[in-house]
Amino acid sequence: MRNTGERNGNEIVQLYITSEDAEFDVPQSSLVGFKSVEIAAGAERTVTFTVKPEQMDVFDANGERQRVKGRYTLHAGGVSPGERGAELAGNEPQTTQFIVK
Repeated sequence: MRNTGERNGNEIVQLYITSEDAEFDVPQSSLVGFKSVEIAAGAERTVTFTVKPEQMDVFDANGERQRVKGRYTLHAGGVSPGERGAELAGNEPQTTQFIVK
């Protein structure tokens, strides 16, 4: 993360995961981690998260826990992914994709 301002700050960095290939209805995204990070004016910081496999699980229509194979998107930033988060914060989280086989 980067503080482009002239003052020291604090950001709650949120990490969300989205299953892109589930064959049943799943949440748009699930919060899997967050950290409060202090950052000096003009500074950059790397924020690291560890996602455990069970944090990728979703529940099917029968309430059974499932680990869906396929594409996932991770969203990291100061807001939740989607239009409302962008509307509130004026920016979008950073994203990356990975595949579970």
